[in-house]
Amino acid sequence: CNQTRVTRTEKIRSPVNVRQAADNRDALAKVVYDIVFNYIVQSTSMSIGYVEDMKLFAGVLDIFGFECFTLKNSFKQLCINFTNERLQQFLQFLNSFVFKLEEQLYEREGIEWIQLDFPDNQD
Repeated sequence: CNQTRVTRTEKIRSPVNVRQAADNRDALAKVVYDIVFNYIVQSTSMSIGYVEDMKLFAGVLDIFGFECFTLKNSFKQLCINFTNERLQQFLQFLNSFVFKLEEQLYEREGIEWIQLDFPDNQD
């Protein structure tokens, strides 16, 4: 793989190492995803009747609140929100699992305890 630089008088070709090629590939993929994401947000906004001076928007509710996807949001932000949501779901599962283990241990050892009722966002 080569990199070409164009000057006024000539074209300079120089080899690109594997690391640089991978970085270039990753940068291109991020730009393509960002363009596609912005296109999807814009198309979705237009399909629901988005008009600049109105308060109409597409949004996503995640663990940190309601995220409004304006045309300035990025694919990266969507990935962050999605990852946060999946992590929250995993931690809720883990907490539930740990609580069940503790309940079983208390019952086996005859320890008196009061069962705690905690909300599950999956319901």
